[in-house]
Amino acid sequence: MAQPVLVAGARTPIGKMLGSLSGPTAPELGGTAVRAALERAGITGDQVDAVILGNVVQAGLGPNPARLAAVAGGIPMSAPATTVNKLCLSGLTAIAEAAQQITVGQYEVVVAGGMESMSNAPYLLPRAGRAFRYGDTPLLDALDQDALVCGFDGIPMGVATERYQAGLGISREDPPSPDQTPRCCTSRPTRSGTPCAATAPWASATWTCSKSTRPSPGSPSPPCVTSGCPRTG
Repeated sequence: MAQPVLVAGARTPIGKMLGSLSGPTAPELGGTAVRAALERAGITGDQVDAVILGNVVQAGLGPNPARLAAVAGGIPMSAPATTVNKLCLSGLTAIAEAAQQITVGQYEVVVAGGMESMSNAPYLLPRAGRAFRYGDTPLLDALDQDALVCGFDGIPMGVATERYQAGLGISREDPPSPDQTPRCCTSRPTRSGTPCAATAPWASATWTCSKSTRPSPGSPSPPCVTSGCPRTG
């Protein structure tokens, strides 16, 4: 069987809610990362066999966000594109599925990762199709409805995580083992002005990772984070 190998990676800077990266949609951000990863790998879009991208808050993005990001990244329509929704594990699941497809010999070159824009999550209007016959109709935040609130208990995902981990004897204070610690947690964020090696610049952003244009205190622009952090997916 073939042995999957990661040949390149890229991400956009990490933005804040309603910050400097709130304009582009998730597929637009994903397309920027896809294009940069291909350039770093020395691979052209027509060499890609398939695309698998995780995306959670899909309301209003358009059909198959992975396809939109793939085309934005320079990959032709001939390559199949699949969108994965497994909440916080979406991007990691996409990478795992890409590795499986390469292992069994289905594909040789697969683009995989994840994309999200919490700032662009729309509000949902239930019962609108029934013309509001009677009674109040609330606006629902798609970010809560489709992502941040547990679909079973109706509580925030963070609260749910601590509740379920307590039954397993796992607390927030328990230190992770070395193999569970992301590299961004073992290395200081690059606030010194050194560009993040994995970061693909966003053309319309008002800041970059260079020291001369670092955001001032209080600015909505975020610092860079060392590559390898799950939050970059």
